[in-house]
Amino acid sequence: MKRLHWILLLAIASLLVAAPPAAQAEEEEGSSHSKYMLVHVDEIEPSMQTEYEKNNKKWVEAFTGAELGGEFSWYSSNSGFTYVWVSPIKDYAFLDGEEARFEAVAATLGEEKMAELMEGSKAIKSHHSEIAKYMPELTYEPANPASTMPGVYRLTSHAVKPAMTEQFETLVKEVVAAFKKAESPVGFTGYQTQFGTGSYVFTTMADDAQQLSGFPGTGEVLVKALGEEKADEMFQEWRNCITDVESEEFEIRRDLSFVPVEEAE
Repeated sequence: MKRLHWILLLAIASLLVAAPPAAQAEEEEGSSHSKYMLVHVDEIEPSMQTEYEKNNKKWVEAFTGAELGGEFSWYSSNSGFTYVWVSPIKDYAFLDGEEARFEAVAATLGEEKMAELMEGSKAIKSHHSEIAKYMPELTYEPANPASTMPGVYRLTSHAVKPAMTEQFETLVKEVVAAFKKAESPVGFTGYQTQFGTGSYVFTTMADDAQQLSGFPGTGEVLVKALGEEKADEMFQEWRNCITDVESEEFEIRRDLSFVPVEEAE
């Protein structure tokens, strides 16, 4: 869990729970994905998990009751004692208004309610925030996706050598083309972290853990589309581009997510 704050991105799940509100996020042309994602990662005390979740459900109830708008929306998921909170943002300027938005929430909910909600922070061992940029050219969206009601996702992070980013992106574009050629029903979404990590993050959605475990691996799809020799060549090129790769599976938590009714429709 030491390096999960990198591999947890986006949720990074566009987050993957549903298409982010178009009114609140700048979209890539022809895509339902937001251009950027603001990601918060909490690693909590195991003994306080129940309390932590109860408190976060109170946040959802409070925001829903106050009928707050889409600029306050978030999508949640977790893997064990690590929780990911993702909010779509239109640009970096959105971050400048964070303090004003917090003050607006406090004024709407009242000091007493805010104090109650902030109690949940006691369960947090560590916190990390990051911004992830959606990469449409590194994304494969199948015409007939195997997953129709995502409940889990696998998130894989690639730490890419600074001098190899261009080669890595070219390689991933070849992988996208191979998945299209194979007509794979398993898609993936690509993101890049924005501040100095050199990380590229990919998410694969599934209805449940059983379906996710049954999906063919990237290597299998490449062999089907391109043959063993080319697939092996691409694998060796990939290994040359990266310094590390990590993968983790997450459960999508709609019960801990806040999406205004008008935005979810």
